[in-house]
Amino acid sequence: MGKGRRADIVILAVLAAASGGARATGLPSWLVPYASVRLQAEAVRPADARQVGDYAGLRDAYSRFGVRGERDLGGGLAMLGQAEFALDLANGRARDPYDREESRRVLRLGLRGPLGSIVAGQQWLPYYDAVSSAVDRFSTYYSGFATYTTPRVRDTVAYESPQAGGIAVAAAWSHARGNRRSTARIDDRRLQASIRGELGRIRVAVAVDDRGNAAGYRDRLHGLSASWDGGDLHVAAKYEVTSARDPRAFFGNGARAANVFASWTSGPDTLKAMAARVENFGGTIVHLGWERRLGRSAAAFAEYYREGETAAIAPRREGLRGFDASLGGGWALAAGVRVDF
Repeated sequence: MGKGRRADIVILAVLAAASGGARATGLPSWLVPYASVRLQAEAVRPADARQVGDYAGLRDAYSRFGVRGERDLGGGLAMLGQAEFALDLANGRARDPYDREESRRVLRLGLRGPLGSIVAGQQWLPYYDAVSSAVDRFSTYYSGFATYTTPRVRDTVAYESPQAGGIAVAAAWSHARGNRRSTARIDDRRLQASIRGELGRIRVAVAVDDRGNAAGYRDRLHGLSASWDGGDLHVAAKYEVTSARDPRAFFGNGARAANVFASWTSGPDTLKAMAARVENFGGTIVHLGWERRLGRSAAAFAEYYREGETAAIAPRREGLRGFDASLGGGWALAAGVRVDF
């Protein structure tokens, strides 16, 4: 049994053992179960129809289920825990619809105290939280592609400070075996750090992602974001640039990504729009969306996504495994529902 597998078993064992009383479900009383069903119907037109023709059908939009919670340990300390697993309802599999080799999304355990939190396991990373998430607010499968970073990695230890004067810092280290299993498929450790600042409705952040490189070359990503939340109106922007010495680096050296995003909510309806230029991974991207809340735990959505180079567009119901840069991008029109439990 590998070290990464043993670490996963330890986290699950601690989540199960630290009960302090169990519900009828058999779960520790401090862990809350949840689930989110997200399914879309889509029509897709890849740019190079000679390789992949137009198609229509169903695609999962990142359905998931899991448990999460926080247990008070006294003395200002709390234990944090979460286990979240992926579902691909369109293909009838318990796996991520994009990365078919991954069956889970999050498996983390940590402590929070007056000096901040430290968490181990598979989790969301500081760079994504600080930079990419500012413009990643869509509902379909095509959300989250207009960036160079990887959002979650296994075998990670992360620290986040408490906010002081509106400023918070975060850092993370990921073992090579976790980075190798991520969508980046890089056989080397990964390091990240971020600084976030908030002043009223304005939030700014800068971050660095040292992606790692099995050949020993430098392969880094630098990013910054800014957003303003006016309640019904939200606007945000991000900028990223790569710094890679490896001539075979996937995104290249000096590649740039710039995104602008805006959303407006009126009653149960929210309109969303993003324009981006992501060099070597999507090219010029236009993403438009509408979402309507259907009560407190459900929503309907419709989106249009277009990319000038291949990033998200793939053969029918395919994901990372079906990535082919020669497809030349394309467009997708999708509509679906999300139901949260």
